[in-house]
Amino acid sequence: MPLSTKELDQLEQFLESDHPFGWDPLPLDVMQGFLCGVASLPFALDHNDWLAPALGIEGAMTADAQAKIWVQLLTRYFEQQRAALDGREDAALIFLGEDAAAQTPEAWSNWCLGFCEAFDIFEAPTEGLLDSAALLELMFPLRALADPQAERKRNHMNAPQWQALLHDCASELWPTVLEVYRHGLAQRKK
Repeated sequence: MPLSTKELDQLEQFLESDHPFGWDPLPLDVMQGFLCGVASLPFALDHNDWLAPALGIEGAMTADAQAKIWVQLLTRYFEQQRAALDGREDAALIFLGEDAAAQTPEAWSNWCLGFCEAFDIFEAPTEGLLDSAALLELMFPLRALADPQAERKRNHMNAPQWQALLHDCASELWPTVLEVYRHGLAQRKK
């Protein structure tokens, strides 16, 4: 069941606040990108594998009843993202910050950082992937939006060319995410 608006607001407040559990969770926009990235990996992960980096948990997770409530809420949010990727629910991408209203390529930086972080933390064994080059190519728009300066240097483009490319990447963000997700699903089925 998708989170209600009230639950999503509560989750955002929780993620942005100081935590009695000593956690350092990702902000909501980064979290959503991270969860979509986890769902798109070319191999399945158990919830316990992604919860620690998502919530910034060092060591063992607390057994506190309040902590379990937040873990359950975040797990439901993950399932909501997977449903959106499967096309069972509308995708409501979250982008926060000063660039959000303009929906510039920079507005998607945090979201894309989260998505790419999932692939960086849980590195896929390339020997098991039949199409790792295709995955790298699919991920380019996400990596470009996540860290535009590093990607621009790597691709040796002038500023106007790069800005045009970033705008193209931003306008095709959700279709790109869906392609990466479908690629991951196909790899898991092999």
